[in-house]
Amino acid sequence: MDNEEEKDVRRQVHPKNIEIDIDSTDCAVVVSYVVDITYLDRYGQSVDTEKKKEKKKVKLGKHLKPSSNVPKVAAEVMKKCKYIHESKKEDLEKAIQELQHVMIRDEIRAKTKAEGDWWRVDEDTSRQQEQEEKPDMSRLEEYIELLYEGKDKDDMIQKTRGTANILALCSHVGNLEALVQDQTLMGALTRVLNEEYKKSVALCYNIMRAFLAFSNFVEMHPILANYRVGSITMKILELEVKRAQHREEESKKRQADYERDLKSGAAAETAEARKDRVREEARSKIQAKQQDKLLFVCFHVLINLAEDASTERKMVKRDLVQYLGSLLDRSSANLLYLLVAFLKKLSIFEENKDREKEAQVAAKVVKFVPCSCEPLTLMSLRLLYNLSFDPELREQMLKGGLIPRLVDLLKRPQYRARSLRLLYHMSMDDRSKGIFAYTPEAVPILMQLILNFPQKLLAKELAALAINLSLNERNAELMCAQRGLQHLMDRVVETRDPNLMKVVRNISQWTYGLHASLANPEREYRHRTLWSPSLEPLLELLTAAETESHDLLLEAMGTLSNLTHLDLPKGVGWAQVVSNYSLDSVLAKLLVPGMAQADVILEAVILLGALAHDAAAAALLGASTVLRCLPALWRDARGDAELRLQLLFAQWRLLMVKETREQLLYGTTAVSDMLEGLQSRHPATRALADQCLELVLEYDRSDSGGPGQLSETIKRQRWAAHNREWLQATSMDESPSQGDDGGARGGALLLSDSEDGNGGMSLSQLRGMNVLSPGTEDSASWNNGWH
Repeated sequence: MDNEEEKDVRRQVHPKNIEIDIDSTDCAVVVSYVVDITYLDRYGQSVDTEKKKEKKKVKLGKHLKPSSNVPKVAAEVMKKCKYIHESKKEDLEKAIQELQHVMIRDEIRAKTKAEGDWWRVDEDTSRQQEQEEKPDMSRLEEYIELLYEGKDKDDMIQKTRGTANILALCSHVGNLEALVQDQTLMGALTRVLNEEYKKSVALCYNIMRAFLAFSNFVEMHPILANYRVGSITMKILELEVKRAQHREEESKKRQADYERDLKSGAAAETAEARKDRVREEARSKIQAKQQDKLLFVCFHVLINLAEDASTERKMVKRDLVQYLGSLLDRSSANLLYLLVAFLKKLSIFEENKDREKEAQVAAKVVKFVPCSCEPLTLMSLRLLYNLSFDPELREQMLKGGLIPRLVDLLKRPQYRARSLRLLYHMSMDDRSKGIFAYTPEAVPILMQLILNFPQKLLAKELAALAINLSLNERNAELMCAQRGLQHLMDRVVETRDPNLMKVVRNISQWTYGLHASLANPEREYRHRTLWSPSLEPLLELLTAAETESHDLLLEAMGTLSNLTHLDLPKGVGWAQVVSNYSLDSVLAKLLVPGMAQADVILEAVILLGALAHDAAAAALLGASTVLRCLPALWRDARGDAELRLQLLFAQWRLLMVKETREQLLYGTTAVSDMLEGLQSRHPATRALADQCLELVLEYDRSDSGGPGQLSETIKRQRWAAHNREWLQATSMDESPSQGDDGGARGGALLLSDSEDGNGGMSLSQLRGMNVLSPGTEDSASWNNGWH
């Protein structure tokens, strides 16, 4: 076994592990792969294994030319290196195309001076001059003289040389004050820039960099304004944006023509035509790179000058926002960062925000979240946050797929805070809430952030996002997965966080709505055990929050109001809950007028109505002082339509229960309150008051079995309410000589119309009324006619 001759070696290469790169120096394709080496003994059994990284270089040499057919060259390479799998053919072709671009670029550089490309000659000449001499302040006049040469090609080179020397002087901060105060220098620079910016990119670039050095200091901004530097810069931007758009249109046109020829089955592309196309693509890339540098300097100057608000408004009027938005498809990370930063600065004003909306800025910036440049990602988040206050811009972000991108960023701590703020704004729209539900990991990541938050109270952004999302049914269901509701309740009990308790309350609204939507809840309700572990902590929290936290008390009562008997533990009813945790005394204390704030009283009345749905629990509440508090609450609820509506609903449920019906009808002024509700200006209050009175008519009976005194009064009041206009008209038309009859018809039948109830009749007055109907001696005949 130790003898090497007795071993066999097997090598295996996995296609997925193959990587293809280029070596431009040797004009070769480099194939990197991992080999699994297995050593076998004489019986074919594995003795040892190892992994080894290997490379193979396939030199193309004379076989590759700018006009070569890439698929054919790729096929030749695959023959020479059999490790390249068919699935890697596309990567191989891209590598060969990249080698072609390198060859063309080298060819262009070699022939630049002969071809006379001014945009390359200027750069090379400027770089050469910088290497030949070191600028000195004592020679400033010589450099200025170079700016006054003629307009032919050689003179343009001299001007570029002069601006390069001046730029070198500006690189030293100590020289800036003397340079910016030199009127001859500043006049010459602005004149040359204004006249020659269309002819030489290098010349324009050098002068703008000098102005950039000056613009970094606010004290020099007035001097730059005197020489109209900002206006000239806007002219340069306008030209460069038009150039960029023209090149983009030409590129798309060439690509469309090429694809159309391929689809139409035209003759194969000639070698010369292919060479020209590839050369043009390489030339466009070089031009775009040079233009990005110039655009970066121009925008940097403008963003510095925009520190003055009036200057910024002038820039915006000259379509600055449109220029910024049109360049967001560039490839330079530095330029993109500056563009986004400028847009973020502008977005704090309403009119600028509207211009960015028209330019579709939000949809374009979404693609930078995230990207390989971390500063650009952070600045994009800041811009999108400023824009997200507008619903239409949020819609643009939504269409751009921002929510899944932000959810992915929650995994990275450096982006988490800004992502949460932006997600909170996105969650304000109902449509967005639904998208969260179908975004993988959105709700699970949110739950992990909540449960593992290091501080006692949740961050406002995190809590607000959770509250908004829990309003969606699907999100609420996902939050309850894997005992999520119990974990939330455990954290609430531990931290007493009212915002987190609001999330729990929203979940209870989901289960309540689900219960109400089912035709047969007893059989179809699938979440019977969901709230069972959380009921006891919730009740303990309610009794403790009565003295600890106002907000926590509100949310705890609201959550308990949304639970039904199906949410209680098996064998436990609401009567047991009321008895064990003294909810009757808690409610009696909260419902005393003046003992609690208005929102707490409202939640207590809602909870009373929920508990009254259970007959046994309602009987316990009737035995306490709770019912005696309701009339006083009605009188104090002047102008509070919501509280009065909830009071009527609670009374409607209490009328359903025999144990509380008698006390409510004959022990309180509830009927008087219901009659007053008929006069309310709110339709919902009038409708519910009418339903309550229907129950009173049904249950109020005299000793003989006929309608009781309350029923008689209710019928009169209903007739008077429905015929109020007629009664008022007849009262005004009749003369005073008609006396008592006219007065009775005019308004003696009505209770007080005041909303505060202070003028309403008491129960003793209602029982003692013996008012005759108009023109009769017997009230029964009138009631029979108008029932």
